[in-house]
Amino acid sequence: MNLRFSGFSPLSKVILLSGFLLSAPAFAGSADVQLSNDAVRASLELPVSNMAAASSYTLGYQKDKGTMAAIGFHAVDLGAVSVLQTGIGVKAYAVNLSQASRVGAFAGISGFVRGETALGVGGELELSYSPEILSFMSDAKSMVEGQARVTYRVMQQAKIFIGYSGGRVSFSDAANVPSAQASFEDRFNIGFRMNF
Repeated sequence: MNLRFSGFSPLSKVILLSGFLLSAPAFAGSADVQLSNDAVRASLELPVSNMAAASSYTLGYQKDKGTMAAIGFHAVDLGAVSVLQTGIGVKAYAVNLSQASRVGAFAGISGFVRGETALGVGGELELSYSPEILSFMSDAKSMVEGQARVTYRVMQQAKIFIGYSGGRVSFSDAANVPSAQASFEDRFNIGFRMNF
């Protein structure tokens, strides 16, 4: 495709091109990796065609605690300014809690808020919750997972961050009394995100 813009002055061409770029969807795909001494987590987020929505795919591993995989779908609102993103939707998890000798799956509600200042410094919060009715694991009562990050944009398409992420599964005994909890990825971490 060759756009010649014949008949327009150089200034008009710049204005037209800028208008096109600014009118394009501000939500793009991204990939991020976060690391700590004993855990690694990788995520991929992709926009859904013709919808203000995104799908997400996550894999995580923590030494001596287990592994997790998650798939999410969120409606995304860019708000009045493109530096603020909010999303709400659903997320499904498969977890292998090696320290608790349990394997299972969870589904629940999920949401996030992401913001950034003109200086490139930003913050992100994400929280997911699965009640007992959507917990497909023996004697599991609920699961909650969340993460918080402070981010800094080092280039147009990339950010670095420092944050905390963790998940917790509550169990009950035979008498239906809460008796134990198992955690995964319960650590401070560093990482980066690339947009594409």
